Amino acid sequence: AWEKFTQRIGYWLDFKNGYLTYENSYIESLWWIFKRISDRGYLKEFRKVVPYCPRCETPLSSHEMGMPGVYNLTEDPSVYIKFKLKDADNEYLLIWTTTPLTLPANIAVALDPTLTYTKYKIGREYLWSHNPPPKLSFDAEVAEKLSGKQLIGKRYQPLYQVQGYNPRSTDHQVIAADFVKADEGTGLIHLSPTFGAEEFNLMGRDDLPVTLNDQGVVVNGLPGAGKFFKEADSEIMDDLEKRGLVYLNT
Repeated sequence: AWEKFTQRIGYWLDFKNGYLTYENSYIESLWWIFKRISDRGYLKEFRKVVPYCPRCETPLSSHEMGMPGVYNLTEDPSVYIKFKLKDADNEYLLIWTTTPLTLPANIAVALDPTLTYTKYKIGREYLWSHNPPPKLSFDAEVAEKLSGKQLIGKRYQPLYQVQGYNPRSTDHQVIAADFVKADEGTGLIHLSPTFGAEEFNLMGRDDLPVTLNDQGVVVNGLPGAGKFFKEADSEIMDDLEKRGLVYLNT
């Protein structure tokens, strides 16, 4: 029936000598071709962030992600986290995120160097943000304004130490990125290249902290250890709350 329909639409194929991608002859031919390419030194290994199924423990193709019923609506938290700047008293970068599960894997904070960032004095603390922090108290003051370019290179204290990961000397500082948006959040975003394709491409490296195992379970030494990552969100937030690093949790 498929051959008949193909001919009717004027799409002529060599049906008698065609190939089927699941047949060994085709698969073996592809491996033979790749081996020849590899033997000539024309292959180079790269890594990238791809959709992943923790149930199957395998990456997912773009075809699979386009199938009906793949996506389901889910509720995510909306939280503002304070990243403590080093060598500064009570001074923080204010970060907005909807994925607390990525916070333990953070290695940098990105901003738009063309934007202006404001240091707000709220009580005894100073918070850096492009947009005014939500629910500002009436006694909040503007302490300073700087261009994003002037904030690049500022270092901050990591939220977590991940077992088995040795941070680089360039980790946990402010960097520039062209995908930072100012229409929501604070104009500062935390980077966890383990989970984000844009972040992974920006950092250009694959020695990254591993906070989940192949089954999507949080590794030892972190809040929510032993739990599926979506179930660990609340424990991560509880831990940050106790340490005084949550500005707002909605």
